[in-house]
Amino acid sequence: MSHPRRFASKLLLALVASQFLQVLTAPSASAQGFDGLKVYFCGTGGPLFSSGRNQPCTAVQAGDSLYMVDNGVGGWNTLRSEMGAPVLNLKAIFITHLHSDHIAGVGEAAEQSWINGRAEPLTFIGPEGVDKLAEGFNLVYERDRVFRKAHHENENVKFPLDAAFIHSKAMDIPEPDGSAIALQDGELTVTAIRVSHEPIDPAFGYRFDYRGRSVVISGDTIAWTPLADAAQDADLLIHEAQNNAMQLAQSRMVSRINPRGSALLADTVTYHTEPVEALELARRAGVDLLVLSHLTQAGFPGFPDRFLEGTEQDDEVDWLLAEDGMTISLPAGSNELTVNP
Repeated sequence: MSHPRRFASKLLLALVASQFLQVLTAPSASAQGFDGLKVYFCGTGGPLFSSGRNQPCTAVQAGDSLYMVDNGVGGWNTLRSEMGAPVLNLKAIFITHLHSDHIAGVGEAAEQSWINGRAEPLTFIGPEGVDKLAEGFNLVYERDRVFRKAHHENENVKFPLDAAFIHSKAMDIPEPDGSAIALQDGELTVTAIRVSHEPIDPAFGYRFDYRGRSVVISGDTIAWTPLADAAQDADLLIHEAQNNAMQLAQSRMVSRINPRGSALLADTVTYHTEPVEALELARRAGVDLLVLSHLTQAGFPGFPDRFLEGTEQDDEVDWLLAEDGMTISLPAGSNELTVNP
């Protein structure tokens, strides 16, 4: 008879091995058999970890290719190991702006996708400064890449260093309400939309158009009418949301024990969008579905009821709150829009 502890240890090792193999094999298989746009919500919280959500991270699959929009702490692991996204087909990471909670994980996404088999170079696309972001992570991982190649490469397994290198494309949109093509990749067009996140300037949102389907991601911004214009008739608008009354209440609560943190919380009310404002923008744009994400008050007392005060009176817009792990599929050549779970 096997010793109970030894049996439990063997069972645990078997489960770990099974999960590890699933993580490595799922990405390449999941890209097959879908044509359209598919959105992965890999991080739907704000910069604070009290929410139980990852920092901002959204990925968009167009056909077999994958593109990320921002990646804070935790988003990459959720995307890779829990969501079945085709991470080996990652082609570009779009940066909305250079706040730490939006870029802390982009280096790991780049390096880990290469380590696991990404065969083409990756590009960081975004506002001024994204070139330095790419340069910095290339320096950070320079020795790691050499070590990986020296240790693991053999006749059957290759680690091409050119595929590991991160390229960059800094977008210049001079007009404060302007837009410009950020990427043209086959039938996919990605448009960078300048938004207002003062004093962070410039800051971008992005619109993905592919085979008659369209997804718009706001980035961080105040309620910005030009974004609604750029999102006109889109299938899906993913918009940040913050309840300023809750934010100020939290600022007062921590003021005695953390004056600096209190000031930071209070300052944010000048450059985010309230849920009721996001609904108005979605109505103006005529989108089919609004998803509120980058939920800075998730985890605060009163979330979600107090967070959503005022929205209960609006029955003209279809909308929902994002959750980590949620996906939305928009098959090409149809009006179908499937939320899972």
